[in-house]
Amino acid sequence: MVFDLERADKLAEKAIKKWGVEAQLFQTMEEMAELIHALSKWRRQGMGKKYRKWVLEELTDVTIMMQQISYMLRIRDKEAEDMLDKKLNKLEKKLK
Repeated sequence: MVFDLERADKLAEKAIKKWGVEAQLFQTMEEMAELIHALSKWRRQGMGKKYRKWVLEELTDVTIMMQQISYMLRIRDKEAEDMLDKKLNKLEKKLK
């Protein structure tokens, strides 16, 4: 997912100031659990369109929370891109 990083950082800063780091970490875990639940339901129901929107909503919530964690840890674009490239290379090797 691509989004406005500057806007996301500003909102992450506000959320962390308002609710605190610990609360946002727990919120991240909750959002991840909700994504797991949505994926499980989608899979059990034959992976059709019925639960697709729910999966998308939870995936978006997790993406927002991941951005907040990246903000907390001061992980910047280049560092994240390098790690993503490394992980994609690893996957690519496994698929050969």
